[in-house]
Amino acid sequence: MYPGTEKCVELLRSNSVRGTWIDIICHEIEQYSITNPSKLIEAVERRENHGIRRVLLGILENIACPESISVFIKILESGEEDERDYAVRGLRRIDNKEARTALVQVAASAEKRSAETSHARDR
Repeated sequence: MYPGTEKCVELLRSNSVRGTWIDIICHEIEQYSITNPSKLIEAVERRENHGIRRVLLGILENIACPESISVFIKILESGEEDERDYAVRGLRRIDNKEARTALVQVAASAEKRSAETSHARDR
């Protein structure tokens, strides 16, 4: 029986949970979140400590649910480079119109920033 996403995240915070136990907990979160992603999304948005947040983002990326598009877009808009790859991979895996549009907008924005930086250096 699944103890709930909150309990699983609490276990991940524990210093006594390591190795295979982390894998088991993450697997349980992922299996539950495939059909019920809202609790996982809430946990990601709560901004847990950096390590746990990255683990949760990896799970969110893996389940590729359309409900997570807004989370991934927020990450891309925030400029948090260490989380950017999770968001890009997650959007690519979702691969619907909204996700593809977000990826195109991010690419255009990055190209614009690059051009502005290049132009500023040329001065």
